[in-house]
Amino acid sequence: MNQFINQVWIDLLGHSVPPQGIAIWAGKPNVRSALPAALMTSGEFYKYAVGGSTFASWDGRFLRRFGSTPPDLGRVSAPGAPLDGLTQVLVNAWAAGARPDDLQAQLLASAEYFRVAWDKAFWGGGAVAELRSQAMTRLRPACLAW
Repeated sequence: MNQFINQVWIDLLGHSVPPQGIAIWAGKPNVRSALPAALMTSGEFYKYAVGGSTFASWDGRFLRRFGSTPPDLGRVSAPGAPLDGLTQVLVNAWAAGARPDDLQAQLLASAEYFRVAWDKAFWGGGAVAELRSQAMTRLRPACLAW
């Protein structure tokens, strides 16, 4: 049971369970359902899910940075550093009862996400494929003339 408790802690909060966590949860009858439910309504979970130091967090997936890294990506902050402005606003709103899908929509409507999405589309998506297609269209007649 201790291994299960520790793994849930790692998956949902990004770190091993503290010793008192094992002591509290090991004897609970519904630990398999109660522990994840309890952790997923904690402020620590909201902070890790939105701005945690992993690319699975919202900031990691959508903004390509950690929550404590400034939006200009000028420096990487150490884990545990305070979250940037938008990330902290989203964490606070979630803790106050806002719906996660509404918060993600707010993040995706931000100017920072627009900039990141534009860069991603240009460097790895539509723009590159379009340029490649245009180049091949221009080269094809020249190759056929040989």
